[in-house]
Amino acid sequence: MARSRFSSRRLILGALAFAPALVLFARRGQAQADDAGACVTSDDDGMPGALNYVDASPHGAERACRTCEFWTAAPDAGCGVCAMMRRSTVPTGYCDSWARRAAAAAAQ
Repeated sequence: MARSRFSSRRLILGALAFAPALVLFARRGQAQADDAGACVTSDDDGMPGALNYVDASPHGAERACRTCEFWTAAPDAGCGVCAMMRRSTVPTGYCDSWARRAAAAAAQ
């Protein structure tokens, strides 16, 4: 019995020695997943579906999220935030709530 206790302790201590490496690996993987999923539109509350949101505007670049009154660009020029859906969207997206920006409408 003394021998099996020693083996168990050795296994536990060995596992504990690798725990910090596993934590760092898990954090790195989560950061990569966050970066890759930054523009993923979740439909948890049904808002994108209710507004018929699509990632590529069927009306072309002139009627895309980047030209909408409700969209705010991200500092890194990636996904922006839609005030109507309260989530990130791609600049090329489109939904039924698209509205021309006031500055763009005044310029025309």
